[in-house]
Amino acid sequence: MKSTNILLVILAVTILLSALFLHLNGFGRKDPGKMSDLSSNDLKMVDLNISVYVVCDYLNNDAHRKTASSAVLDDIELRHDYESLMSSRTAKDLIQELNSLPDVWGDETDEIAYKIQYRYYDEEKLLKWCEKTGYGSFPENWSRIVSDINRIRDGYDYGHPLTYSTNIVPVKETLIYAGVEKLLPENVTLDQFMQQTGIVNSADIGNLNDKIYQFGYDYYDFGNHRITAESVPTDSDTGSLNEYAENHLDCIESFRSYSIIGSYKNYNFEIVRFDRFENWKENMEKKHSCFEIIYDHDDNAMDIYMSVPEVAKNMRIYVDSTNRFLIVTECDDCNLIKDFF
Repeated sequence: MKSTNILLVILAVTILLSALFLHLNGFGRKDPGKMSDLSSNDLKMVDLNISVYVVCDYLNNDAHRKTASSAVLDDIELRHDYESLMSSRTAKDLIQELNSLPDVWGDETDEIAYKIQYRYYDEEKLLKWCEKTGYGSFPENWSRIVSDINRIRDGYDYGHPLTYSTNIVPVKETLIYAGVEKLLPENVTLDQFMQQTGIVNSADIGNLNDKIYQFGYDYYDFGNHRITAESVPTDSDTGSLNEYAENHLDCIESFRSYSIIGSYKNYNFEIVRFDRFENWKENMEKKHSCFEIIYDHDDNAMDIYMSVPEVAKNMRIYVDSTNRFLIVTECDDCNLIKDFF
């Protein structure tokens, strides 16, 4: 019995030492080269926003031609399926395809092709922020990227699928298609507008209406028609208000002792006595659920934001050259504003 017990002890010690030896020599370790495959379940897309600057003819009708395509992947877009879709095999493939892109593809002096911003959790569960921008052409894996995005969005897109088109549109053609030339001041060319506003690529034409308005504002020197911190209203009266409105509006719709509402070339205008500005503001604050005058950094009254239930408006405030009357309107057509004065 004693010899048997001794043999069992020797056997146990031998097994223990063998296991320790194998452990120290790396037996049974995961191959470092395959770690990403084995831990790919940790990969998860958080969100993605992509814009593609190409011709898209969804309806095969030039009148409905689009010159951009975009897609969003986030919890709002994908709703209750967000978790499963963003950790799916397709989402993981998409992460790999996107990561294979250089941060900047092509020559930045060429027309922009795409811009992608996305976030994901890597194999170490670290949050990664990425941005990829392409110029002049598209990479070889572009169709796979588009396919993965559309598969994830299938059934959840609020418009058209992301386009497979790779026909990049020159920014000047985009501006022509948008009708910008008709909105510029007289004798100003589209090239001059692009140069002075710094528009080089289609990615630069965000808030295009604001850029056009600001260009015309500077060109016509509308700063002379803004209320400043030093502005002092000139005394006026109802008769002068009526005369000014009749000389500047095409028709008058309503009037009170300190303001007249009418239209000029199909746009609504309100003429307000500057010396009764406080009365007008008090009335507007009572009338609208939200009423705010927006000032710039020099305390110049620039715009008005007002809203009633389900309706929001952004208005412009101008003052006539005599400082007697304020002109309030939604009109952003600088040529029309210039004609008004």
